[in-house]
Amino acid sequence: MKSYAPIMKFLEEAIGLDPESIGVKALEHAVSSFAERSRIPDCRRYLEMLKHSRTDLQQLIDVVVVPETWFFRDSEPFVFLREQIQNAGLAAASRAPLRILSVACSSGEEPYSIVMALQEAGLSPRQFHIDAVDVSKKAIEKARQALYGKGSFRNGSMPCQSRYFTDTGHGFKLDPAVSRLVHFSIDNLLSDNFLAGRAPYQVIFCRNVLIYLSRKARSRVVAHLDRLLAMDGLLFTGYTEVPFFQQAGYVPSEHPRSFACRKPGAVPQVKKEPAVSAAVVKAKASGSAFGAVTQPEISAHLPLLKKQETASSARKHKGKVPPHGSKSAASLITAMRSLADQGLFAEASALGDQYLREHGADAEIYCLLGLIQQARNYPEPAEDYFLKALYLDPSYYDVLIHLSLLCENRGDAARAALFLQRAQRLQERRDVRG
Repeated sequence: MKSYAPIMKFLEEAIGLDPESIGVKALEHAVSSFAERSRIPDCRRYLEMLKHSRTDLQQLIDVVVVPETWFFRDSEPFVFLREQIQNAGLAAASRAPLRILSVACSSGEEPYSIVMALQEAGLSPRQFHIDAVDVSKKAIEKARQALYGKGSFRNGSMPCQSRYFTDTGHGFKLDPAVSRLVHFSIDNLLSDNFLAGRAPYQVIFCRNVLIYLSRKARSRVVAHLDRLLAMDGLLFTGYTEVPFFQQAGYVPSEHPRSFACRKPGAVPQVKKEPAVSAAVVKAKASGSAFGAVTQPEISAHLPLLKKQETASSARKHKGKVPPHGSKSAASLITAMRSLADQGLFAEASALGDQYLREHGADAEIYCLLGLIQQARNYPEPAEDYFLKALYLDPSYYDVLIHLSLLCENRGDAARAALFLQRAQRLQERRDVRG
C-alpha cells in the first residue's frame, strides 16, 4: 500500500477524524495492519472494501479512535454538576427525569462518573436518565461490561473505587446499581441522523472531542449538540473547545476549570467585549518574543521563539513525545527553524509533518506550524495548529497571544478577548511566582 491519503480522507468524511490529531504514522500503521490481515495489499481495493463493509469500517474505527478517559476526569465538571443540582435546583426544574447525554463516552468511565455524581448530590435513579454514545463498538462493549483496570482510576478518583467497585482479581467490577443506570448505544456524531428523534437533554457532556476533528466536522458536531441540548441547558466541553460554543452564543460558566457553557434560554445574546487592539496585545505580551505576524516573512520571529516546557506536558497526553534532546527530534526542529528563517515555508512545514509522524503530537511543533501558516496568510489552518498546541499545553502563553491576534484580525472581538484574558491570567500567576 503506497498511498494512505484516500483512506485518511475517507475516515475524515466518515467520522470527522483529523489524521494529525492522533498521529499520521499511527493511523498508517493501523490501516496497513488491517489491510494485510484482509490480504488486500492494494490501497484502492482496501478503500472500496471499507466503503461497502460496515464490519471492516467498524474494526478500523475501533483502532483509530482515542480512548483516553478515566473516572471523574478533571473532577471540576462533576463538582459543578453537583452544585447545579444541590444549589441551583437543576433536577427540580421539571417534574420529568433529568436527561443527560455523554457523547464520545468511550469505555464508560464518564457516564458512570455522572451517575455517581448525581447519587452523591442526593438524586434517586427515578430522577434522572443517562444516555451514552460512542462511534466505537469495541468501546461500547467494554463500557457495558463495566470491568476496569487500575488505569481508569487517577487523580483523586480512588474514593469511588473503594465505594462502588469490587476487586474480582481480573479487574474492578462496577456495582450493578450504578452500571444499569446508563443506556449505551453506538452512533456517529457526524451522521445526519445522529440521535434523531431524541427528546432534548438538560445536560450534555462532549469533552475533548472537537480537538480530534477537522474544521468542517467541528461545525457539524456543534450543530448536532445544539439541536439536542434544551434551552438553558448545560454543555460540558474541553478547555480549548469553549470558544467554539461561545461563538455560537453559549455563555461560559464562571466555575473554575468546569469548562461548562450554558445555552441561552431565549435568543442568543453574545456578550459584547471591548475590542482588543494589537497594541494592547503587544503590550501584554512584553514577556513574549512575538508580535502580530502579518508580514509574509517569518524569519524575524522564529529565531526568537522562547522554547516552552512542552515535552513533559505532551508526554502526559498519551505518552507519545520523546524528549527534545533526542538526536532525531532535535535535528528536525533545528532544520525546520532554519528553513523557515530562509522563507522556505513549504519545506519547513514538510519537516513539521515529518516530526509529527515520527514522534507524535508536540505543542512546540504545532506552534511553529501555526506561525508558518500565519506568515503565509492562511489564518484558518494557523488557528487549527495553535488550538492543537493549546490542547497539549494550556499554559502556552505565546499561542494564546497569537490566537487572540488571529481572532481580532477577523473581527471576532469576543474570542480575541477570551484568549487575551487567559494570557493575562497566566502572566499574572507567573509574576506572583517571581
